[in-house]
Amino acid sequence: MTISRKKEIECPRCGYRSTMIVWSTINAQLNPEAKKDLLKGKINLFQCDKCDFSAHLTTALLYHDMEKEFLTQYFPFGRTENSLFLSQFTEDGKFVTEVSLEKDAPEHFKNVHYVFSMGELISYIIFRDRLAQRKASIRQGYISCFSCGNSVENGEHYYCVSRLREIKIDADEETKDQIVEAMSSLQICATCMARAATEEIEFTELQLPLLNLEKQGFYRYAKWHTGKAVEWEPIVKGRDSCSLCHAAIDAGDIYTRVQIGEELGNAKGVETEEAHTLAILCESCAQNYLVWL
Repeated sequence: MTISRKKEIECPRCGYRSTMIVWSTINAQLNPEAKKDLLKGKINLFQCDKCDFSAHLTTALLYHDMEKEFLTQYFPFGRTENSLFLSQFTEDGKFVTEVSLEKDAPEHFKNVHYVFSMGELISYIIFRDRLAQRKASIRQGYISCFSCGNSVENGEHYYCVSRLREIKIDADEETKDQIVEAMSSLQICATCMARAATEEIEFTELQLPLLNLEKQGFYRYAKWHTGKAVEWEPIVKGRDSCSLCHAAIDAGDIYTRVQIGEELGNAKGVETEEAHTLAILCESCAQNYLVWL
């Protein structure tokens, strides 16, 4: 349900009374235009017709996305100073109506996300939209750029920073070690790669922050790859010591290789055309390093 009403508001600056639409609930599917205005910061924004004064109303707003199955409730933060308002919540932050819902109510009705600023509300909605887009692209087998969010089509090159947990077999540099776990931490399309060589692109599709080891490694690689810098050199050989603490890595030890590769997706799967090692991490440093994610 989407609920709005017309209300006459007196300007706190000049006293002129203007009529505006005040929203108390927005349903993303039933009123997509209201969602667009919300993300632009226009919902419940009072603008005086006489003196151009503007400010957001201190009006609670419930946002419901039926497709992505989440509810977000905005309350003006000033209400937290009111004991009557606080009495409507349980000790673990659940609203009383959530506790009293019918057993067959949708699960997301029982797990409302509360925010206390309009900026926080907008940020959370964008986060959920991006998260849904990312998960959908993975389910459908698409590769999407972590910077611009665009899909990488079959036959197009892209660049991938991966973490490979490996067991060191022996001291022979030519021996391939056993990979026990692999995950991608950055995927960048060719267009963003070219931009990264001249400016620090933003990884807007990532909901979790990246450690500088990967971000800065990617920027240096981009400049080197495009010929804009020559000072960077990948690790050609050597998994005998950790790049961070310099501890020795012996045969039988598990270590993590942070690797960047130019890849190509096609009907046969993913083909790696070139790969360079950015860093080698001992098990201890890898565990501490992953805490940042």
